[in-house]
Amino acid sequence: MKMSTVEFAGHFANGFTKEIKDFATESILKEGYDCLIVTDREDKEKAFCTHCKKWVKIPGDNLHTGSPRYLREEEKRNAYYCHAGYGGMPEEEIERRKKIQDHKIKECPSCGHAYNVYHQWRMDMGWLDGTVSISVWAKSKVDPAAVVMRRIEISRHFGGSAEDVVKDTFVEAERYLFRMGHKTVRQKSEADWSNKRQRMIRRKRFVKRIADRAQCSSNTMWTDYVGGHYRMDVHSLLEAVTGTPYQYLLYNGGSYVNHYDRYAFRDSYPLYIVNYMDLYSLHPWVELLIKNGMDNMVMDHIRKRGCANAICWGAKTIKSAVRRFTKQDLKDILDYNSRQTCSRDHVSETDLAFLAEAREKMFPRMDLISAVRLSREGFGILNRLYDWSKRLGLKPEKVLAYCLQGKAGRYSHAMGDWLDYISDAACIGLNLEDKANVMPQDIKKAHAKVLKRIKYREKRELDEQFKRSMLLRKRLFCWKGTDYFIRPAESAEELAAEGMALHHCVGGYADKYIRGETNILFVRSNSQPDKPLYTLETYKVRGAYIVAQLRGNMNADPPAEIRKMVESFIDRVNSSTLLDIGKKERILIA
Repeated sequence: MKMSTVEFAGHFANGFTKEIKDFATESILKEGYDCLIVTDREDKEKAFCTHCKKWVKIPGDNLHTGSPRYLREEEKRNAYYCHAGYGGMPEEEIERRKKIQDHKIKECPSCGHAYNVYHQWRMDMGWLDGTVSISVWAKSKVDPAAVVMRRIEISRHFGGSAEDVVKDTFVEAERYLFRMGHKTVRQKSEADWSNKRQRMIRRKRFVKRIADRAQCSSNTMWTDYVGGHYRMDVHSLLEAVTGTPYQYLLYNGGSYVNHYDRYAFRDSYPLYIVNYMDLYSLHPWVELLIKNGMDNMVMDHIRKRGCANAICWGAKTIKSAVRRFTKQDLKDILDYNSRQTCSRDHVSETDLAFLAEAREKMFPRMDLISAVRLSREGFGILNRLYDWSKRLGLKPEKVLAYCLQGKAGRYSHAMGDWLDYISDAACIGLNLEDKANVMPQDIKKAHAKVLKRIKYREKRELDEQFKRSMLLRKRLFCWKGTDYFIRPAESAEELAAEGMALHHCVGGYADKYIRGETNILFVRSNSQPDKPLYTLETYKVRGAYIVAQLRGNMNADPPAEIRKMVESFIDRVNSSTLLDIGKKERILIA
């Protein structure tokens, strides 16, 4: 049954009490909207305090603080001094600014607070206009078990005359009604412009969305404007919930919110309190989640971050909500969270969803601590471990326990070490039916032995490949002329010796040469066959060999006759029928 507007309004008090006005005054002070206004150029000792609303006497040496635009320029200058290479602001500039600042900030003798001083004739006072939103709480006038909240906007306007220096306008923007077992009812006052009356009018209407619009500091929607900063009267909240079912919210201690929200709570900022009150009204069992250390999950759900669905938030009882978990799981959560220094390390709903899914699909006996650690890594590495366990005919729980034994760091490292070891062991044909090979006592030593065998096998295969490629190189690249001859390098040691003799970097090409990724040839004289003269690098481009590099001592270019001889040699190689031999014998060289 829908609630009528008249019935809804009966739960709320009308008007603005002294307590509301006092809290509004305090909020305006904390947000920095108060100041001292000097209206008479001839009498600078007379100023109006916007906080205590009194004319007071201040020192006559006061200076105008400046418009907001001027203050922004000052901030830019400060940033320039700090970051433009000055290493900080010069001492004389600091001293000058300090003297000016002492004249711009004066203390009100009536209320005792220090404020900025503004000269009314020096700027448009409209620059100082601002809005503050406050939330005040109370018990319902009709239902003693219900709690109501009103959001009020206080608009401060600075006038241009001495009689109308500052004016505060109170407007009630929103109303909330919280009742146990019922969805929260929200009514907002829409701002609209009337062309007929040429002024702003407000229309009150119910809205379905239960969210405190004043969580935002600004909004471009004219029909639901939220102005300025936002503060909540915490004392009125605590008084309102006392003696009602909401007294068990545990919000007065801030125990259900995380570190950041407890800080915000102390600053009287009502972060997501409306959403929590709405959740508690329909599902009071969330209090038990909080008592069991799952306050961060409640907060994530309120923030619409909890998409893991590990907890059934639509359940009527706590038993139905956590039906996927055991009593031992809940005890483990409380114990684990109590040992964490930072709330970000608490068990999250994502961790619980991971635990439930892992138990259903792979590891029926997985404990909470393992799930928390593993959920940070994801299901990918866990799936690989599960697949290898099945391939080896082992129980996944046993393999997981072996990997995680004595590991306090990231579990993915422990599982990754075992997965790397077992895949390498399978590559070299190690007997994986032997338990000592599958689960060695020292996996690092066992893996080192396997890697040594792999490297030995790779080296042996590479040596065999090099021998075959050298046979083709000798048949393809060996040539002897009248004065010079060309031959391929015999080994990596010969390449290093060539580089040292000619003072260039051919020794760095040894790995590529051995793997068949390039070809290094020596150009030498027939009269001195052991003396290095020129080094040639050649490889295929589009199926034909080219002269990639031809270097002499200190990377010098060879004479024209040597280059012409080498180019004609490469042409003969490209026209040789030996090129097809490598393809037939499957010998791969560049």
